[in-house]
Amino acid sequence: AVTYSSYVSEYSRRRLYLLLWRMHKEMTRTDELLHNMMPISVVAKLKEKVEVADHKQGVLFLYSDIAGFTAMSRQVHPEEVLKMLNYLYDIFDALVIRHDLFKVQTIGDAYIIMSNDDSAMRDR
Repeated sequence: AVTYSSYVSEYSRRRLYLLLWRMHKEMTRTDELLHNMMPISVVAKLKEKVEVADHKQGVLFLYSDIAGFTAMSRQVHPEEVLKMLNYLYDIFDALVIRHDLFKVQTIGDAYIIMSNDDSAMRDR
């Protein structure tokens, strides 16, 4: 009974250590993603659960959506839809790189980018 108890205790400690290590790894990854998207001052406020409503000059947020995409995609062969989206997104991707923008997300026919001329953002 003592051996089994020791085993369970050791197993529990190791499992807890593993879970804490994974949590730390994910939190570090989350921090890196946030610092890529936002100025350091905003990330710090979010972590402190402080309302963030700073006014910044030179902020760009672009949301691109293809008008009539759903109707068009019903009438066109799926391979043609993919070719069109790949062509369009290749152009957008090249512009993002050329102008040092941040690609937030691509969802279906939506393409979302942002930029910030804030010096804190550039120093990340």
